[in-house]
Formats: sequence, C-alpha cells, structure tokens
Amino acid sequence: DKGTDTYLFKQKLLAHTDEVVAISAQKERMISTGGFDNTIKVWLLNKAQDQIEASDHTIGNRVQAALLSSDESIISGGLRNGSIALWSYSDLGKSYSRFQIIPSAHSNGIYALALSEELNRIVSAGADNTTALWGRQPDGKYALIQRLQEPGNSLSISTLSQLAIGLMSNPGAATKLYMITTNCSSVANSNGTSTGANSCRCNNGYMWNNGQCTLNCNQ
Repeated sequence: DKGTDTYLFKQKLLAHTDEVVAISAQKERMISTGGFDNTIKVWLLNKAQDQIEASDHTIGNRVQAALLSSDESIISGGLRNGSIALWSYSDLGKSYSRFQIIPSAHSNGIYALALSEELNRIVSAGADNTTALWGRQPDGKYALIQRLQEPGNSLSISTLSQLAIGLMSNPGAATKLYMITTNCSSVANSNGTSTGANSCRCNNGYMWNNGQCTLNCNQ
C-alpha cells in the first residue's frame, strides 16, 4: 500500500546566485543558504496569498550549514571560516537579528549543525574532524561545553537528549550515539542536583525552562 498522498509542484524559488547547499523548514517559515553567495534567506510561507516572501541575511563568508529551530525562534549558520552565526526572532520587530558569532568554533569549515528542541544545546561538526557541544548560558548566548574527537558530517539531537553523529571516516563509517547530560553544579540558580538526564532542580522562586533555571513568575 503506497498510500493516497501525492506531491504536486507548487513554485520554483529563484533564491540564490550560487548552489543551494542547505534547507530547513518548519510550520510557517523555511530557510535556505546559497553557499558562495554568503547569504541565508528566510522564507515566509504565506498561505493566504499562496506565495512565499523572503528576507536576506548577508554574512560575509560562505555558509555551509544552516538550521531553523523547531519553534522558528533561532537560526544557526555554519560558516566556511569555522565560525557559527546565530539569529533570534523578535516579535516586536517581526524579524531576525544576529545576537552571536562564535568565532573559530572549528579550525576549519563547518559541515553540520543540530539544535535541541529546548534550544539549550547546539552541536556542530567541522572539517577539523571534531564535533563540538555548545550550551546556552544565562545571558542567552552559547559557550563550549565539550569537544569530541569525532569526524562527523551529519548530526541529530532526539527529544530524549541523545546525540547521533554520522561519521565520515572511511573505512569504518558508522553512526555513533551519545547521551547528553547536564552538569547541574554549573547551572545558575540551581541547587546542583539533577531531576533527570537533562534537567536540574532549581532554587526556590525558579523553574527549569529551556535548559536554565529561570524566575518563576507564577509564584
């Protein structure tokens, strides 16, 4: 049984001046990057008008990987110079603005990116044959937590906080799985104890939210 769904051509997007090397789509938006044209474009899927509108984000370096978070609030771009560029969405301005550049995240270009559903972890794989795990800090920016000597070229983080790394080594290419755990003793406003593999017990007046202990405004 092949099912009853069919795919019908809708639209051709003349998006970039160079080959499209990455696409990431969610409910209302899609992003694409055109490699040597040094841009990430954000596409708004406007069902009411049956058309797609785009806004550009010029970076100044070749983009080799791009990812839109599941809630569409963060865009991450992996650059040829080894840096990671991050944008966040503002409801006030109805647009994305860059809030962080992680310079020299890898000593060479970045092949792949993954972002946890809670937005508290970013993982990057680079041409330097390492995979790096980045954690979100209280100020909202990301800092290095751990670097694995794993030559990855594809990445995924499951909702159960498992990291899958597709290796590019040959012979012996394989996929490796890691369990991501949180060191609660380093989490601000936590009492240092864990309530699970990826969550911490917060001090009074705080609650666990997106990988951090944040003020509980309901108290």
